[in-house]
Amino acid sequence: MDRLSNKRMQCRRRHRGVVFRILFPLLLMGVSGCAVWDQFTSGWDTFTAYFNIYYNASKLYDEAVQEIDKQQAKLGPMSSQPASIMWNIPQKASQNFIKVIEKCSKILDRHKTSSLVDDALLLTGKSYWWLQQYGRAERKFKELMEYFPESELYAEAQLWLSKTYFGEARDKEARDEFRYTIERALKDKQEEIAAQAYFALGEMEHYLKNDQEAVKAYRDGLSLAGGAESHARTQFQLARLEETLGNKEDAARAYLRVLDLDPDDDLRLAAELQYARLARETGDIRESMAVLDDMLDNPDYLDNQGEIQLEIAHGLAAQGKIDEAFALYTMIDTTYKNKPEAAEAFYAIGRIYETVYKDLDNAADNYEKSKLAYASSPTARLAGKRAKDLQEYRKLRNKIFDTDTLLFYVMNPDSLALRDSLQALADSLEREKRLKEGPSEDELMLRRKKLARSRRRPHGRNTGITSIDEPTRTVAAGNLNLTRQQVYKKAEQPAYRRLDLSKVPADSVRYELAVLRFNMGGIMYNKVRMLDSAKYYFNLAMQDSIGTNRRAQGYYFLAQIERDLGNEETAVAQEDELVRQFPNSPYARQVLKDRNLPVPPDSADVIRKEYDLAAACLERGEYERGIRELQRFIERFPTSEECARAHFAIGLTCELDLQDSARALAAYRTLITKYPQSPCAERAKKVVETIRKYQLKKGMYAEHKALRDSTIQKYLNGVIADPPMEYINDPRVLEHLKKTDPDRYKDIMRELEEKRRMREEGMPGEQPPGDFPPGDMPPGSDPGEPPGLREDQPPPEPGGGIPVPERRPGEPGACIPAFLDHSWVTA
Repeated sequence: MDRLSNKRMQCRRRHRGVVFRILFPLLLMGVSGCAVWDQFTSGWDTFTAYFNIYYNASKLYDEAVQEIDKQQAKLGPMSSQPASIMWNIPQKASQNFIKVIEKCSKILDRHKTSSLVDDALLLTGKSYWWLQQYGRAERKFKELMEYFPESELYAEAQLWLSKTYFGEARDKEARDEFRYTIERALKDKQEEIAAQAYFALGEMEHYLKNDQEAVKAYRDGLSLAGGAESHARTQFQLARLEETLGNKEDAARAYLRVLDLDPDDDLRLAAELQYARLARETGDIRESMAVLDDMLDNPDYLDNQGEIQLEIAHGLAAQGKIDEAFALYTMIDTTYKNKPEAAEAFYAIGRIYETVYKDLDNAADNYEKSKLAYASSPTARLAGKRAKDLQEYRKLRNKIFDTDTLLFYVMNPDSLALRDSLQALADSLEREKRLKEGPSEDELMLRRKKLARSRRRPHGRNTGITSIDEPTRTVAAGNLNLTRQQVYKKAEQPAYRRLDLSKVPADSVRYELAVLRFNMGGIMYNKVRMLDSAKYYFNLAMQDSIGTNRRAQGYYFLAQIERDLGNEETAVAQEDELVRQFPNSPYARQVLKDRNLPVPPDSADVIRKEYDLAAACLERGEYERGIRELQRFIERFPTSEECARAHFAIGLTCELDLQDSARALAAYRTLITKYPQSPCAERAKKVVETIRKYQLKKGMYAEHKALRDSTIQKYLNGVIADPPMEYINDPRVLEHLKKTDPDRYKDIMRELEEKRRMREEGMPGEQPPGDFPPGDMPPGSDPGEPPGLREDQPPPEPGGGIPVPERRPGEPGACIPAFLDHSWVTA
């Protein structure tokens, strides 16, 4: 609620009532004559009318602000939204503000000389401000300040003008206006206005992420406001800001001061819980538990027992009473299902399993329960991320186990045969035992269920397995004699059961196992944060051959782990080994950089520099020399990614600059063969594909032309009596008809001309006999040249239609196509 306007309204009503009670009897005694009395009553009626209008407007305004306060209260005390920044006000409040503006407009239009004009201007401006019509609000505040400089409302109008600047995102002007308002209010001894200006300034700074300035403004405002009950929420906001800045002790004291301002129940509960939590985090666990015990006995907090019990459980865990805390967490997650407390309790249990018991499986299960207990809580989102990390750990652990077992049986195939024989013997003994003892009740029940499932349905279908998934289908492809149930069973077996161990290379399995262990070390270090386990897996992986890059990375991670464990000497030794064995790796370069030692040139930089030197020849127009330098570069650095660019540059230069199609095609084909996944290979593939299609089309045309010529020749030689209709428009056929059958020749020519005319005019009609369909080759011509590069002559636009801009010697990028970005190609 707008407290200043409410207090001022009550004061004015009380003041005017006193004046009326004193002056009214005197007026009655001093009045003589009906005219004077009529004049007085007319003026009094006017005064009463516009005063009632203003009174009703003020009442509507207060109701609207109360609606906004209710909406703010629904957000809860922990809401990060400042109290005076309400971008979405309730509809009822919005309607009331519109009515306030209408009523105040009547006062400003009809009673311009009344004593309530400044009140009406202020009330109108504030209503516009709440409706976010900041331009109109600014005009009203400035009108009040300009025409009523001596008004007692001047400072308040200036305060709201500052808020208007902030609403218009004029932050610097708003900040200056707030400070000027504070200065003038203090000068006029209006401490309440100054305090409100400090609070609004603090909210603005908090909204702009200037938390240090916001804390200072809140502190200054609270020092002026004293112990007013209405400032409890501002004190709470100050405490939260202190906590955000890491000032936990100051924040705890700020939360404690909230309790002295007689806050509402929700705010008191939040302040006490936050104070108890901060007391625990700052080491004063006894104080924290004492506060929580008092809250537990407070009848006002009966509906908040779950939050209090949760904080008590946190306190027990902080005291090292893990079993008691575990029991209390379990009680909370069962008692307060589908509530935020359950999500936090499951998360806390997961943390105990992970950090205390080192049981990552149960930790993952409880994180998953926390995620599902109350999905909208921040704890649930955090638990979901943690559950995902641990699920990744579990999958990788299972892969390591399966691969390790596979390696064992690959190395010791007789062990699997011995294990199977022992298992078969155990199964045989178990069957004999069951035959002697007879089936148990559970086995009989299971048999009855299987019998019921095996019965046929009325439509004749069996109720057994009806589908096979993709992995099972893959297994079944090589086992066509297996039944469907056997296929399912075989697909679920581990790798050492599904694979032919005699054909599995041990080195490949050993390498895969080393990579899996290396990845597990990374998960343990980066996600699970179990440093000893991470160290174990990295060392285990590096005992095998895992590749140069992974080995260098392993030394780097081992050094980081030793440093985190406090073993600085061992960490330095690992880094020295890294620099000695892999001096050109990025990890060794990082170590040297951290030690402020000279860093040797990177091999990638050397390769890129050599390529640029070769490419510079092409850019200067020295094409043959540039091609030779690029070929020498390919020989020197055959494994470099830049080789793909070198082949492409050679092909492009031969195609565009040297007009040598054969060399260009050779370079493109080499590029496609050696570097099929390179971005440079895309255009080369299109060129070669264009050539292939052209050659195919040319061969088809040759066959078609040979058949055509043979058929026409047979007609001309008299072997065929009638002319072939599909070739009727051939000049040779028409010439023969002209000599042998002039009438038919005229009819055919007339028909052909008519159909051609219809086609030219866009009229529907049949294709003339002997015409080739649109897009095919016309008779008597070749199939046309391909749109891309040809064996004999380069086209003006190569690459199957991909435009390549013209280049001149000396222009930058002459050896790189314009449609490929440099950084993308090298990546």
